Amino acid sequence: VNTKSLFDLPKDVIEVPILKDLLTEDFVFYYRDGGADWMSFRGTLARLAFEQQTDWPTKVMKWILNGPAEVAFWKGPDGKLTNFIAVIDQSGVKEISKLIAESAIPAGESQMKIDATTGSKISTLTLATGRTVYMTTEENRLFIFTNAAIPVPLAAKNRSYLDRAKAFFGANEDVSLFGPKLGSAKHVVTVSARYLSFGYQAFFSGIKGVRFDFAKASGWTTKLLTTNAAKPADEKDWAQMPKGAAFCLAVPVDTKAVGAVVKAETWLQKSAGSAVACWYPESKLHSPLIATRGDFTELLKKPDELKRIFTSTIGSREITVVAGPTVGEGATFKYLPVLPVQDAKVAAGQVGFIREVGGRYGFYPSSKSPNNKLLGSKRYFKVKLVATSGSIYFSPDDRLVDKGLTTADGKFPSMATSLPAKGKSASFIVAPDALAKLAKASILESLPESQESIFRTAVSRQLFPNLEKFAKRPLQAASIGSGGNGAWKQVEWTTNAAK
Repeated sequence: VNTKSLFDLPKDVIEVPILKDLLTEDFVFYYRDGGADWMSFRGTLARLAFEQQTDWPTKVMKWILNGPAEVAFWKGPDGKLTNFIAVIDQSGVKEISKLIAESAIPAGESQMKIDATTGSKISTLTLATGRTVYMTTEENRLFIFTNAAIPVPLAAKNRSYLDRAKAFFGANEDVSLFGPKLGSAKHVVTVSARYLSFGYQAFFSGIKGVRFDFAKASGWTTKLLTTNAAKPADEKDWAQMPKGAAFCLAVPVDTKAVGAVVKAETWLQKSAGSAVACWYPESKLHSPLIATRGDFTELLKKPDELKRIFTSTIGSREITVVAGPTVGEGATFKYLPVLPVQDAKVAAGQVGFIREVGGRYGFYPSSKSPNNKLLGSKRYFKVKLVATSGSIYFSPDDRLVDKGLTTADGKFPSMATSLPAKGKSASFIVAPDALAKLAKASILESLPESQESIFRTAVSRQLFPNLEKFAKRPLQAASIGSGGNGAWKQVEWTTNAAK
């Protein structure tokens, strides 16, 4: 996040039309009576977003935050964005900034130490949640971060905190270093495609990141960073995908990079150079339908080669407890075998394969599988791939592949019929009605079992009504503008009121 005013960022974010429906004031302030969290830094930002600035500490925070700042987030071992570093320009107010920032965080403990490398004074703050953050000031800047060492590639000895931060923010044209220069924009938020791809980045390696710019005159705009000259999607790409998706993206395929992952560069060169992924409300977030079109006539003559590729890339060995406790020391484990690949029942002129894969969020109960004794999880997936002469379909949800084949046969309407008249070359599609259903199902599935009834009541009262309002919005389609290799390309949004 790069911003000219960290204070203005929360209220500018909620001006995004979609977020206006979801992040209502009632929803954001639902936990205001919950105690310490309302008095935290996060609570302060919430009050700033909705201009609830009646208390003196919030007014002081507004004064402190009303200046340039850069914030970087990256994944922790659990895959969540648990690590961050924030650098705030605090010229002339650094001491009071530090004092107020410390008081705004509900610290259970706070202690001061000296950094042996830089000599800087570091405040260590233990939050009520048990998490530790660190804070220091240097050269009129306030630094807040989650790792005292701030590990930076090639970190030199005696490097100042400012120099360490520049290693994150200095080369801003590279998305891996968290975003472009601000220029005329007031805020720039850049997200790596590695975080947005749901683990499928190997298939979409042509896209590096998504960027959201905010300027007073134009509001929020979207840009895309690609590694090659991405050509617009074709209406034929959407004609192969079943209608009713929650959201979709059509992206260029780096055949060399993807081919190296799936060992199939030769037949990938027969594709049209793009792939489409769609998520459907009847399935789950982790199980999109992925398809690519091309001339695969020759591939159908080599089913053993396609089976080899599927066998080598799909499936993994599960671990199960055979003795002792299910967790902790003293347990005895064993690896279960990878289940065999089966030929799928397909029409003439098609080749397809299925492999059962155990997983906590699978679509089928393991007790229903003929291989139930070889499955370590209570549920399992039927991962499926089918090739036709003109398309290849893949999904962890075999039902979506079947639906795609029905669409290709012309027996089910396609996403092409949902596109607005000026959006036939769209690269992104968002259907709020279907997306709201998918979000609702995903939220309910993620509720912790021990407190499911409590959380279910909370989301039913506070979030689901907002999702219902969001669902009434029209379908949005986005097309990628022109630009050279490695350039940020403008994304143009169009609306289809008829969905």
